Amino acid sequence: MSRIKLDHLGVIALSGSQAGEFAQAQLTADVAGAEPGSWLPAAWCDPKGRALAFVLFRKSDSGAVELVAPATEIEKLASGLKMYSIGRDVNLESPATVTGLWEPSGPKGNLAPDPRRSMESSENKAIADSDQIHQWKLADLQAGLPWLSGSACGRHLPQMLGLEALGGLSYRKGCYPGQEVIARAHYLGRVKRQLTGFKALSGTRAEPGSPITAGPDRKVVGETLESLETGDGLVGLAVVSENAGREEQLYLG
Repeated sequence: MSRIKLDHLGVIALSGSQAGEFAQAQLTADVAGAEPGSWLPAAWCDPKGRALAFVLFRKSDSGAVELVAPATEIEKLASGLKMYSIGRDVNLESPATVTGLWEPSGPKGNLAPDPRRSMESSENKAIADSDQIHQWKLADLQAGLPWLSGSACGRHLPQMLGLEALGGLSYRKGCYPGQEVIARAHYLGRVKRQLTGFKALSGTRAEPGSPITAGPDRKVVGETLESLETGDGLVGLAVVSENAGREEQLYLG
């Protein structure tokens, strides 16, 4: 089966003797305890605990770490991480493209949240097929991967993005940006919003950060993260209040 060039995604390669330690000190996931090879979920947060980026990361046997994020956010993510790299033996580069495969690849390259698929970062030739990319994005939505872009960045705690269910949030690994706020919200039970999938009528527009409202007074109860037009309508992921939709109709946009 041919590889798909996933040009909507980008990769940052962390190398150097402290690459693993650096990733451990920056991401919400327990990078040190992760098995090398598979792509695993995590978030990079600001000091207030809000997720600036959702990433899939992969460790190599040599200790290098790769991060995949939306291509539109790669430059911003790299610039932000470099601010924390001063004084550490870690280099940040974006040397490769991201390619996808609709089959497992064993311990090297599988997507942990969806083991039916695999990814690779390389300069190998791959087909840029718009239909295949559309199907890949749909599979990401179905797997609950909360890719962040535009105004959706820096607005939600990782718990609100489903990082606990994905296994991309550790409360025991030690410090990282926003860790105290994230842990406090967890242990005090103050996370009142959650990730959910949604479906809307075809033709509805939902840019990242579009409001979701409820009831006749259109009270804002959440916002969209990402959406995709399909033959059956618009589907996507959103962060909403925990009780949203139980008794009132929800509106998008």
